[in-house]
Amino acid sequence: MSSFCDGAKRVLIKLSRSGHCENLEDWSLLRDDVLEMAEGIYGDLVTREEALELVAKEILESERPEFMDLVLTLNPRDPISDKKLSAKKSGEVLLSKSEDLMSEATHKDDPLLGKSRFFAISAREISGNPAKDQLRWLDAIELAQELGCTIMPIAIKFADHEQLLHDLVHIGANYKLGKKLAKLAVLLEITTPVATALSLCALAALNHNDDVYLGKYIGEVIRKTKGLAVVHELCMRIILKEEYVVPVDMADIYSCAMNNCNEKNMMETLDAIAENERILAENAEKHRKSAENLPICQLFTPDSMYCTVDCYKSKNIPKLDPKLYKKSGNLKKLMAYESSSLAMCLSLFQAENLAENQEFWTENEKLKRYEKSLRFFAGKGVPMEILTKIAPMKVINAANQNDRSLTAIDRIEDYGCDKNRFIGDRQYRDDAIVGLAMTENDQQFQDAIELAQKYEIDDWQLHMASLENAISMLPIPEVKQIIKNRQHLVKLRQNLDLFHSTLRHAVLPLLGTNEQFFAYCSLFSEQEVEKKAVGVVRKIVEKRKEARAPKMWQDAKYLAGILIGIPDKILWSIVEMVQLIPVGKVACEIAARELLDGNEVRPPGHPLTIWLLVGEDLEEFVEIVAVKAREDEIAYLKNALILLEATPKTPKILIEALKDRVEKMERSTISPENQGFGAQNETGMKMRRKN
Repeated sequence: MSSFCDGAKRVLIKLSRSGHCENLEDWSLLRDDVLEMAEGIYGDLVTREEALELVAKEILESERPEFMDLVLTLNPRDPISDKKLSAKKSGEVLLSKSEDLMSEATHKDDPLLGKSRFFAISAREISGNPAKDQLRWLDAIELAQELGCTIMPIAIKFADHEQLLHDLVHIGANYKLGKKLAKLAVLLEITTPVATALSLCALAALNHNDDVYLGKYIGEVIRKTKGLAVVHELCMRIILKEEYVVPVDMADIYSCAMNNCNEKNMMETLDAIAENERILAENAEKHRKSAENLPICQLFTPDSMYCTVDCYKSKNIPKLDPKLYKKSGNLKKLMAYESSSLAMCLSLFQAENLAENQEFWTENEKLKRYEKSLRFFAGKGVPMEILTKIAPMKVINAANQNDRSLTAIDRIEDYGCDKNRFIGDRQYRDDAIVGLAMTENDQQFQDAIELAQKYEIDDWQLHMASLENAISMLPIPEVKQIIKNRQHLVKLRQNLDLFHSTLRHAVLPLLGTNEQFFAYCSLFSEQEVEKKAVGVVRKIVEKRKEARAPKMWQDAKYLAGILIGIPDKILWSIVEMVQLIPVGKVACEIAARELLDGNEVRPPGHPLTIWLLVGEDLEEFVEIVAVKAREDEIAYLKNALILLEATPKTPKILIEALKDRVEKMERSTISPENQGFGAQNETGMKMRRKN
């Protein structure tokens, strides 16, 4: 019996494949034919559902997804139809197709993966968890390929996922992509995915001697894991690795190792911890310094109580006995290694004149300047509890603004620049000086000018950068004040062509408001188009409050849409100036074609409006009208003549040309494409009918 059923299905498959369907009607007829044959001839062998499934598979195979809903139910709320598969069965068909396409894909960016995702998404609403699982596998495949996996997509699904994750972590610098690898571990449904992924990343960072990323991951691993072999391996590697400083307290590493070990390796773990403690004690004794030989700290050391794990620098703390400092009065020198905040506090307890006579407690320039700034404001009566709540760099900047003893180089770090790189890297220095000019802070701008002179940089660039920043970021009154105070225009107009070119290419794209645009236009010389056309733009904005001047100046379609909404008589008065705008002529032509017949909100434009929008070009006017059918064109031209003759100051050349056109079309007995305006008429206009 099964052989008869298979034979019947093969016949129906041949029938469905022989249809060569191209549109919805063809597929509908094929579906009905297959159903009729299945129920009429093979009623005992093939069910209606099986017949519909055959048609559905053919539609999916033909890559015509727009016809899927002919036989598939894609919305569970749709009414049941006897010519469609149920929602559940439809989901099974779609997911089966998605699975097949995923299996056939061979490489990254294979278009079959995109098609597989499309069918899985289509099944999401009707299939629930199976569709979510399929999408999860597709996401996992995509992410694995992004991380450098080169095996076939389907092999990713059936691979040893823990081994796959391990291999991906060790490709290049993938260990730095902890979040992506953790996400992949979740998609692959690895046990304790995040902890496992971060542990593997930490191990790889350890192998690369990368203490930055090791510190970044180790804190997360310590907090989140228990009983994981990979975490135990990581801790043991850290404990046993000689001459390597770990950016975390070793006590936490010991605790983590014990939490993740098992009964078999517990003694091994305890022995390793004991040996490591012995080595650390020996090293501490070797490096113990006397109070007299302690070098001044050069680093900023965050307080261990408040800093994050990755910022904790235990390697910088010398093993010293604080008792040695109790009588010396120089405890802050030692505390600088433990906490810059505490050392600063100890120093501020001393009077300023006493502090100046003593050796400074740090070599860090920022810390020195911060202490000096705190003393400066404290001397002016500002309470210390207020000063400590303000960001340190703001305190330093404020104190340095009026300090005449400081040069521009001294203040360079206040502005966020790397001083060492500024001095040694010419390209960085040039970019930084131009960047400094982009500010409303007058002191910073003057420093930029001073640095430009020192390093032989044309200060024209600085004035341009300052103007660009001001006009695109600040209120217009402040812009005018900055231009006046810094004398930007005096400098920039020394190279007028470059000034205008830079305004158009660098400043115009940044403008967002009408006020900014009008201020921008005011910077040009009288003979430039911006100065000539700004009046008409201002007039349009007054009539159309929602109009955006910067976009009108750059976007022909947007400007055309604005023009279409303006009444004819107002258009007559402004169209000549509108065509001066860079996109004006194109916008006018678009508007003319739209106004020929009008739209839902705008009636057809006056013929004189069309004429003016095409630049009073007879040939262009006739070409626009010629898109109409011949009878419609004649009717339009006759009506246009009535309107034009009744309109004062209508050019006679336009009226005469239209009369001549109407007469020739009415006398013609064949298509105007063969005679009349087909070649060229007495007025020199060519006919280019488009219908």
